[in-house]
Amino acid sequence: MNKLPNLKCFSLQIFYEFQPYDRIASLLRRMSNLEKLTLNISIKDRNSVIDGTYIQHDILDCMPQLHSFTFYICTYVETVDLSYKLSSEDIQQTLMNIGLQDVTS
Repeated sequence: MNKLPNLKCFSLQIFYEFQPYDRIASLLRRMSNLEKLTLNISIKDRNSVIDGTYIQHDILDCMPQLHSFTFYICTYVETVDLSYKLSSEDIQQTLMNIGLQDVTS
């Protein structure tokens, strides 16, 4: 797939539960010069939670110019592990720990 080097700002909002998260991640990895990213997505039929570490390694490592990331990410996991509860604040903290200054959820 071709890169999208001229894209500086991108917003994606999906208002229904979406299954193929890998397609979204693949699209976002093509946006290496992105400065501002907004995601509002609900992902279904996964076997793991999309957390801050996952977002960092799967998407944000490919966006060195990114300085603003606003998000709402809801993951519907197939297996239920009630001992693992992840909040938006958990993801925010992970992203701030890696140096993103403007993180909003």
